[in-house]
Amino acid sequence: MPASNLAAVLAAACLAGAAGCNTAPVDALFGAWNSDGFNLLIAPDSTAAWGNCSYGRIPHGLAPDRTGRFEVTFDYTFYPGANGSKPVTTRLRLDGRLEGNQLTIRLDPMTNSPPIVHVLARGSGQPYLPCP
Repeated sequence: MPASNLAAVLAAACLAGAAGCNTAPVDALFGAWNSDGFNLLIAPDSTAAWGNCSYGRIPHGLAPDRTGRFEVTFDYTFYPGANGSKPVTTRLRLDGRLEGNQLTIRLDPMTNSPPIVHVLARGSGQPYLPCP
């Protein structure tokens, strides 16, 4: 078989979801994901992100590519708690990868601060309410 025909057959097999090709259906992300310091609640039309007196909302679901990777930028608000300070909102870049029942994410504040990595597992929960 000529190389060009073989490439076309392999590409068609991957698109059809044949064994050996890595696929990450969008609905595999739906639901709650938890770690010690960060949580996501992913739905088809929105994603809630929260942890440690902070909260953000991504106004759409997360869409992984066929390798399970995704990236999104969104507003995230840090609530200072009861000390009287005002909340601070910043832009965060979230990129991640879904591998089975594990979701590894990297939160990048897009400043001089280094990104923070969290490994999340399927969990349960509701979006975090701000600290009092």
